[in-house]
Amino acid sequence: MKKTIITLAMLLIGSVAFAQTYFDPRPTKRDFSYQVGASLMSYNDFTMYGFSAGVNYKERIEAGYFHVRDYVSKETFMDTRWGGWYATISIPANDCIAVGPVVRFTKHDNEWQDPFFGAEVRFDLSWNTKLAIEYGKGEAAGMGVKLLWNLY
Repeated sequence: MKKTIITLAMLLIGSVAFAQTYFDPRPTKRDFSYQVGASLMSYNDFTMYGFSAGVNYKERIEAGYFHVRDYVSKETFMDTRWGGWYATISIPANDCIAVGPVVRFTKHDNEWQDPFFGAEVRFDLSWNTKLAIEYGKGEAAGMGVKLLWNLY
């Protein structure tokens, strides 16, 4: 009789605790998230590609590091590199587009450059993927396209 009562109690507990009870199909957005991205940029007449990694707050304020380079030169250490720190503030224009200023403190071929100020437009492709287009000017004019993923 004891085994029957224990088995019935376990079956009752098991029937209440389905996985679907605790599963929310809508992704939850946290205040802080990590963001990684692939970048294609044109700066100082060089087309370069690379990566960016950063932290953002509520999908509006972002700060991080980026590094792009061109791989045209076949000689070692003769390629052009552009990298540094950046910060962005995104202001929503509607539910899937955000615009805002961007500032970059960069090194170009291991020499510090003037701060790069620009404007950025971000398009929401899905709940964690964005496409960003940027244009600005520092010591030279530059533009870029980034594909960004939020890691929650």
